[in-house]
Amino acid sequence: MEIQWNGAALVGAVAAACDRAVWEGAEALLAESGKEVPHDEGTLELSGQVDKIAPGVCVVSYGKGEAAAYAIRQHEDLSLNHQRGRKAKYLEDLAIRLTPTIINHIASAVSKAVGGG
Repeated sequence: MEIQWNGAALVGAVAAACDRAVWEGAEALLAESGKEVPHDEGTLELSGQVDKIAPGVCVVSYGKGEAAAYAIRQHEDLSLNHQRGRKAKYLEDLAIRLTPTIINHIASAVSKAVGGG
């Protein structure tokens, strides 16, 4: 019996699966946070985006550029009043809640990449 090992292909498949799953997790975080981000005129909500900053590393953000100070205040100031269902900590709280789901998604993607299902 002969076994052929192609470690480079395996590493590449795992890296690609991780990269894709992290992006998908970030997109899910953006979509869900859009339901909690403060909404007055919708400007902050519409500014949400996902940026890939390195392989397997994504950042979800709101309020780039001139709107950054506004986004930070809306996120951090717990004394502000928001409409029903909208809140401060719209990214932080949700990231904490979604972390187990995103980790499971990444693990599943890696498992599929190595032929585990």
